[in-house]
Amino acid sequence: MAFCSVVNTDGKIEFVTPNVETFLEYNHEYLIDKSIYNIIHVGDHARFSSNLLPMSIGNVFGWSEPRETPNKCSAFRCRFLIKPPEDQDETMEEKQTRVSQYENMQISAVLLPQPEKNETDENSTEGQNRLVCVARRLPPSEKKHSRTEQFVTRLDGRGKIISIDTSCISTMYSQYLNKDLVGCIIQEMCHPDDFQKLTQHLKETLQQGSNTSGIYRLRLAHEKLFTFKRKVSA
Repeated sequence: MAFCSVVNTDGKIEFVTPNVETFLEYNHEYLIDKSIYNIIHVGDHARFSSNLLPMSIGNVFGWSEPRETPNKCSAFRCRFLIKPPEDQDETMEEKQTRVSQYENMQISAVLLPQPEKNETDENSTEGQNRLVCVARRLPPSEKKHSRTEQFVTRLDGRGKIISIDTSCISTMYSQYLNKDLVGCIIQEMCHPDDFQKLTQHLKETLQQGSNTSGIYRLRLAHEKLFTFKRKVSA
């Protein structure tokens, strides 16, 4: 089972199926026009935002007009807030010390292309990205697997790291994945045995508009090799 939602660029929920109440205990009408970030764990905000407003590898071909691109699909996990109980007898101190409950869910998402803006309606949401999300509850077998660390980088056409967002990763890895990597060439960090695989991945991204890599290794510190799998949009 899963519930479906549509979120615009501002993060507002434009549509959600009634069965969301089965998962999160929120009435679907209550969630309309609310910010999706109100019901997502703060540690997953950047992950969701990066799929709603994806970074690109850069326009290296010099297109003067926007090009048509296929819908961008992605899959990631987010922790959704379960509606807190409305206990009228609960004291203010009990409310403040209550630990929020979250449901870790797998999201399959499609970023819809921006429709042309209607100039006659200044308040229209046309011209915005919309992310169509299907969220399903993780079965016990998947919950047992170790969590995958996710971060977002922006590269130019040569593979140079322009920016990096590591707000979703744990402190264990943030000591290696940080802003010190900005300016580095990702191919120069790659393990020699994986260099051809990474180069081909970047080339196919520029040709196809998006691409998911195989697994490759990057050297982020002396004698420290990390294994990566990338999904990139151009």
